[in-house]
Amino acid sequence: YSFGANMPLTFFKYIKLNPSFSYRENWQYLFETDQTIRQGLEPDLYRSHSYSAGASASTDIYGTVYPNLFGLLGLRQVITPSFGYSYVPKIDRNPEIRAFTGKGTGSAGRAQLLTVGITQLYQAKVKHGDGELNLDLFSLGSNFSYDMERDSFNFSDLNTTIQSNVLPKINLTGDMRHSFYIPGTSELRFWNPYLESFNLTATFSLRGDRFLFDDVTEPRLRQGADSAAQLENPTLDAQQTSKTKGWNASFSYRYNESGRGSAFSKSSFLQLNLTFNLTPTTSVSYSQYYDIGRGYTVRNDIFFRKTLHCWTGEFRWVPIGSGRGYEFRIFVTAIPAIKVDNSSTTGSGTFIQRGF
Repeated sequence: YSFGANMPLTFFKYIKLNPSFSYRENWQYLFETDQTIRQGLEPDLYRSHSYSAGASASTDIYGTVYPNLFGLLGLRQVITPSFGYSYVPKIDRNPEIRAFTGKGTGSAGRAQLLTVGITQLYQAKVKHGDGELNLDLFSLGSNFSYDMERDSFNFSDLNTTIQSNVLPKINLTGDMRHSFYIPGTSELRFWNPYLESFNLTATFSLRGDRFLFDDVTEPRLRQGADSAAQLENPTLDAQQTSKTKGWNASFSYRYNESGRGSAFSKSSFLQLNLTFNLTPTTSVSYSQYYDIGRGYTVRNDIFFRKTLHCWTGEFRWVPIGSGRGYEFRIFVTAIPAIKVDNSSTTGSGTFIQRGF
């Protein structure tokens, strides 16, 4: 069993303090088997436990300017610094039992960790018709930790993330990872960290309420009950049909790079996803993953789903990729375990695991 508690507190209206404590205990009985005899383990009831304690503190700092230019009424920056401390004592009871069963809890060594983070949110207030509109421009967050129990390389990597939704229908995310140490050495370079990796993703999304053969009228309930699910909830089928109306499309661009010198590498990809209803009971999904740097399609994926009375049929075809092949199955909608399926794939079975 496990137990945890925290007690958020506020001091001077601005500082948020949150002490926390967690405890975990595990009991397991070991029966005598040929494996325990070979390992020299005695049948008995074994107990293991661990606990941790810590605290975190944060506050918000605001800065605002009012340019009143070109419809821009105000700009605001919200800075949230945070500090934390956590402690885990050394409790290593019955390590051979935990290693044998793969279960239990404990700590082979004491751990003390200091964490530092800072989050920055940039906002704008703009004119919108006769009123005003508040916008979140982007957010930027960084964090790192210091391990007090290590003899060297006490500092972790500096992780930074950035996110923005200010452009209509476009989501931008990025992350960077820096090292405080000169590559290949333990020499600390705190104020000029080394960039180890950089990633950027931009996603453009569109959706519509109707596509080609969508029925413009509300779906009608079928006469009678064709499945156990309809017996329990006769409106289930109508709700599911109305939720899947229309279409969704997204286009993503991903770029990443890491390393320097001979270890430097970079890659960029385009991904397309499209989902729509061919008929009120037939949905289609298509995805394509294109490697820009190498100039070829890494994978295509086409998926059909058809619902008829209490049955559902699915067909997936992957023409390109390590898991290329197809899979077809029919199953009872309310009880998917009752099914008939057939598949053909090349490679190591990635296709089957991914699809179903």
